[in-house]
Amino acid sequence: MDPRIENLETTTFFGKRLTRKQIALMQETVELFPNDSRRELARTLCENFNWHTPSGTCREQFCLRVLEELEALGILTLPERRETGGRRGPPARTEAGEPGEPVDAPLRDLEPVTLEIAAGGRDLAEWTELVDRYHPRGYRSPIGCHLAYFVVDRSGRRLGCLMFESSGALPARDAWIGWTERQRDAGLQRVLRHSRFLVFPWVRVRNLASRSLSLAARRIADDWHRRWGVRPLLAETFVDPQEQEGSSYRAAGWTEIGATASRAPKDVYVLELEPDARAALRGERKETGRKPARAPESARTVAGMWSAVAAAAARTAERHDREWRVRRRLVGTFLVVLFVLRLVFGTGRSYGEALAEIWESARRMGVALPQDRPVTPSAMSRARAKVDPEVFRELHREILAQAPDRPLWKGRRVFGVDGAKLNLPRPLVEAGYATPGDHAHYPQGLVSCLYELEPRLPFDFALHADTSERRAAAGHLKALSAGDVVVYDRGCFSYEMLLDHVVRGQDAVFRLKRNANAETVAFLAGPQDEATVEIRPDDKALARLKARHPGAAFGPLKLRLVRYAAADTVFALGTTLTQDDGFAVGDLASIYGARWRIEEHY
Repeated sequence: MDPRIENLETTTFFGKRLTRKQIALMQETVELFPNDSRRELARTLCENFNWHTPSGTCREQFCLRVLEELEALGILTLPERRETGGRRGPPARTEAGEPGEPVDAPLRDLEPVTLEIAAGGRDLAEWTELVDRYHPRGYRSPIGCHLAYFVVDRSGRRLGCLMFESSGALPARDAWIGWTERQRDAGLQRVLRHSRFLVFPWVRVRNLASRSLSLAARRIADDWHRRWGVRPLLAETFVDPQEQEGSSYRAAGWTEIGATASRAPKDVYVLELEPDARAALRGERKETGRKPARAPESARTVAGMWSAVAAAAARTAERHDREWRVRRRLVGTFLVVLFVLRLVFGTGRSYGEALAEIWESARRMGVALPQDRPVTPSAMSRARAKVDPEVFRELHREILAQAPDRPLWKGRRVFGVDGAKLNLPRPLVEAGYATPGDHAHYPQGLVSCLYELEPRLPFDFALHADTSERRAAAGHLKALSAGDVVVYDRGCFSYEMLLDHVVRGQDAVFRLKRNANAETVAFLAGPQDEATVEIRPDDKALARLKARHPGAAFGPLKLRLVRYAAADTVFALGTTLTQDDGFAVGDLASIYGARWRIEEHY
């Protein structure tokens, strides 16, 4: 081992203790992949060390900070920073960030005042802009887990902003808690930092600040647990004594415990989110948490659905084992399926926690278990590798078969197809998944999904090493029935796709490229809004078809063309749905428009 690593005074970085072996592996990884960017190195190391937030998000920013710290200590040398279009500037200024109408009223006239989570998209962009424009310290992108809120009054007016994020090193807090370094490493994820609080300058409402902080104190633990899978016990914040007195925090129940050790010290305030949180953080007692409210009807419905899913999983696993299992295994397919479902639908569960829950659920359901105590995570991982992934597609189809009847369009089921390329673990290169370029580290695959258009339910899905969306879409047709309709976007049309639909008795609506074929070019150049043309295979397509079906004849196929306009773009729709069967131009416009809106939304 490198003597520089052996001689490190401490291996704790940003509240997390590393082993010297981990540091040596980080050093080795940086040396092995000199062409990777810093972010690629961080993602690789997070995968290797399983550094993820409780919700499964890669702790990339934390890893980058550790790498930079190790570089500063002379342990490793990182690649040069790559230019990515320049340093990100302040958020763009929009109308949403302009000052609002003055609010000057008693607090009682605005009640009930509530908090709304800025969950993403437009809301989070507006939150970011408002904080950057009106908070004295502007906006700073948080590292790690965080939650942002708007303060709103009874009429929905936004009055201010708050943010909580993951905490870091803070000697005054550590001394107040009285925990050991090991206890701190284990419990730091249960401490939040209240990093931003802003009442807008045009809002002058007495006691609004303390009211907002009290609202946050009552709900942050539940909201954080739902979002990130960890229930926090303590919140902390800094108050600059040169700018504020901290009276709002004291009125909301926060306690001043000391000051930061910075050159310009700030007062440190803390708020216990549960009684005697300090003892819980020291591991001296288990936290009790607030008594949960009665689950809403939607949650009780989900619980009932989980029971139905578990029953369907049992039936699917039994069929699978009867057909494919050669010998009895310690961990059967049903337990593996339950385990995977728990990992997918649970939040922040480790393998050990998920296994304990599976064992408890199986006992309640009367399922025979191979042993009294849960198997080890490694045993479950070995069992999981022996289960054919097709069992999950079978389970999905069985669950859909039990779902209530969904709405039909003119008596037909209507579907859409979408594909997306996905970076995959490096070892899958050996399984035929190619990298997108010579310098790329991770291979890619194509995830293709067939979904029912109206209820927006995934119906069939697959992961392909072949990244052709057209070939992936053709593979979904076997999951459909005669009379079903599939709506495609650009790039999926071909004579072969049209033939597949005609042979199967399944209808299609294609968005055609302007140069899809000579017939489409002529149609768009002409004055007609609708025409029926004959499509013939080109030489390459004809050769492929004859190789697949020797001796068969492949003549012209009829395709109805319809002129369509969307978002200032005019293009042609090609369809097997005919006017003689009652499908007017307006019907085709509505069915494609529904798919267009879904694509634009996501």
